Amino acid sequence: MRMRHAEHYLALAERAERDLGGPDQARWLKRLQTEHDNLRAALWWTLERDETELAFRLAGTLVEFWYVRGHLAEGRRCLEACLGASDGGTTGARANVLNGAGWLALWQGDYEDAKAFLQKAIAMFRELNDEEGVASSLVYLSTVGVLGERDDIPVTTLLEEATGLRPKIKDRRTLGNLLLISGVVAAMEGDMARSEALQEESLTLFREIGDTRSINHCLNVLGLVALSGHDYERAHELLEEDLRLSWDLDHKVTVHSSLLGLGGVAASRGQMARAVRLWGAVEAIEENFGNRMTPAGLTLAGYESHLALARSRLEEEEFAAAWAEGKAMSTEEAVGYALSEDDTHSTVSERLGASCGEPPSKLTRREREVAALIAQGLSNLQIASELSISGRTVEAHARNVLGKLGMQSRTQLAARTLARISSDDPRD
Repeated sequence: MRMRHAEHYLALAERAERDLGGPDQARWLKRLQTEHDNLRAALWWTLERDETELAFRLAGTLVEFWYVRGHLAEGRRCLEACLGASDGGTTGARANVLNGAGWLALWQGDYEDAKAFLQKAIAMFRELNDEEGVASSLVYLSTVGVLGERDDIPVTTLLEEATGLRPKIKDRRTLGNLLLISGVVAAMEGDMARSEALQEESLTLFREIGDTRSINHCLNVLGLVALSGHDYERAHELLEEDLRLSWDLDHKVTVHSSLLGLGGVAASRGQMARAVRLWGAVEAIEENFGNRMTPAGLTLAGYESHLALARSRLEEEEFAAAWAEGKAMSTEEAVGYALSEDDTHSTVSERLGASCGEPPSKLTRREREVAALIAQGLSNLQIASELSISGRTVEAHARNVLGKLGMQSRTQLAARTLARISSDDPRD
């Protein structure tokens, strides 16, 4: 029975992996999250029984899920357990596990291990004459070198080899990733025109195949590059779109990066307390999920200079209070705050309606629209359709509305609206 269980969930994971790069991505990620305990049990059972080939295949298929949903530490533990349990040998499944371990280590900020894993993956794919695998690992190792700002990784040589393999690359995600990281290199070299062209080509490719996770990455990079070029309006537009998509997909890595970039945009607009709150929320996400902003990401976001500017503009107590408020936010609250137009210096508890005895903050335009539709009895799904926004964004706005108005339920909001209408209350 345990073997049948493991084989069933391996088949499920392999089917999901085939669709995780396309338009059914969100549905499959949700399905894998629902089945996470079963997948976990199947994987550890195969390791305990020395069913190493099954373990390698299952772990290799789950890398994308672990990465997007923020299970970085767990995913890496599983991958390393597979590598430790194996008796060696060269197989495609083992090479895929090395590739996945390198990818997860990158987003944990462990660049040395990421480099070691990916170098082994490249060597193994070469031995297998798997040019698709070689190209994927070359792009991943280039990404480690660029984002980690590692001088010991020959990025130019790696990208030249990967580009030479381009005609043989069938996996469009690998091709898109090659274009994207080449665009980041161009940006770091100051060639913004080439950078934007490469990134836009990558974005177009990912939109064609419906790969939302990779679209997130493109928007994020484009937003940070715009921020580094002081094009703050474009940066805000791109990073906000990225944040909405990331929240819909529950993509922790790009939620994290978008919040940091939007903090930089806020600082550039003189909204220092808002910027500091967002950076506090970024720190909370890092502590909760174990992902780290890459050195290149921090450079493009101008984080150190924006942080210094905020410290110079705010009193020490103001800065510390704003940071604490941001760090106390849940990820959902941080996303809702970042997507709102609210830049008051109210505390989180005030914005969420805790009993502070103060008048509620003014609702933003979008929050007023959401409030009006809630009062009409519409569900989050119906509101999302009406306003052409995501269900998660509606949920975040609804929470903000109730908090600002000091209410506990949507029913209260509807009743208050009806009472105002019946009494011709001029505040309606």
